[in-house]
Amino acid sequence: MQRRYLSLGLLGLASCNAWQVTQDPAAAGVIPRRGDIYIVRPVDGRFRNTAYPGSGDAVVRALLDGLRLHLPFDRVTAGFVPEEPQAALASARLRRAAYMITPGITYWVDRPAHAAFGPDGMAVQLDLAAIATGASIDRRTISVRSRTMIATTAHAWELLPEPIAAYAASITGQSDLT
Repeated sequence: MQRRYLSLGLLGLASCNAWQVTQDPAAAGVIPRRGDIYIVRPVDGRFRNTAYPGSGDAVVRALLDGLRLHLPFDRVTAGFVPEEPQAALASARLRRAAYMITPGITYWVDRPAHAAFGPDGMAVQLDLAAIATGASIDRRTISVRSRTMIATTAHAWELLPEPIAAYAASITGQSDLT
């Protein structure tokens, strides 16, 4: 009986995550419901000497999914490869986008389950810019960490959907996160 409670307790701990969205107050803004959005594909994340291939793709997928909850499917597109700022702006203009989101992975840790001596987590900076002016209209950092250090089968990218969906809702004017 004790073993069953311990397993349930560990399972409950494994599913707890903490996330935070910080916003630069000088760049706060909400996009109107018209105008397409182009998402720049970020360079994959790193932690110390470890690169995490596919982490940039995971951020783009989370942004696409989150934004498409609030905007028509065809209003949101993403780049295929990481781009320099001027090339990304040109790509966004080519797609006739009104806004561009430039994510930057500042921290990414996805520990293997057999060596989980610390929590998984990431920090992603999101810069929303108006294409017409190139000016940033919203800048935020999303920080996510698993709350446990026990071995689980979760991966760092599985922590993204909830905070990214909250971010997407806020920039489309559908939440009070702004």
